[in-house]
Amino acid sequence: MSFFKAFFAVDLSQIKKKVIISPIVYPNQFERVIGQKGKHYKSTLSYLVADFKDVTFIKTPMTQAAVYDLVVLLSKTRCKEIVFLGAI
Repeated sequence: MSFFKAFFAVDLSQIKKKVIISPIVYPNQFERVIGQKGKHYKSTLSYLVADFKDVTFIKTPMTQAAVYDLVVLLSKTRCKEIVFLGAI
């Protein structure tokens, strides 16, 4: 799935078992909450990814389709737990 990196700016292997998704919280805001710095990536489709030791944080565009697409594609990674921060 080489297109995964094209869409999300990271390789499949970089996705952790726990993924936090939010269309409203930005990676730097999440860093302040957990008190850790992550490595940041930005895709051409406006997904912002922050890679932390035990979790991957992904800020999606503010559309239901963007969140849905990401959740479907996460099934191809080692992700086992998804936490959604936001309101739908």
